[in-house]
Amino acid sequence: MAGSPTHSPAGIVSALKAGTTAGSGAFSGVLSTPYGFVALNMAVTMLVGIVFGMASARIAALITPSPEAAAVDEHAEGTRPSPRPA
Repeated sequence: MAGSPTHSPAGIVSALKAGTTAGSGAFSGVLSTPYGFVALNMAVTMLVGIVFGMASARIAALITPSPEAAAVDEHAEGTRPSPRPA
């Protein structure tokens, strides 16, 4: 409806000033997301963060050598095989 008064710039501005239109923004008194959805989103995000953090720590522990193994590697890199007598 191209001729509708709400599609003109003046109609849009007057509709937004009314405060009853959806999408006028959170600071005009209309919240775009219900509080329950925000709380659920925050809870799921924190839970997923904790799970990923624990998984990251376990993976790091698996691929990081122990101090004893690191000390053995240091000594092994410095040694060279002695020549065998012919």
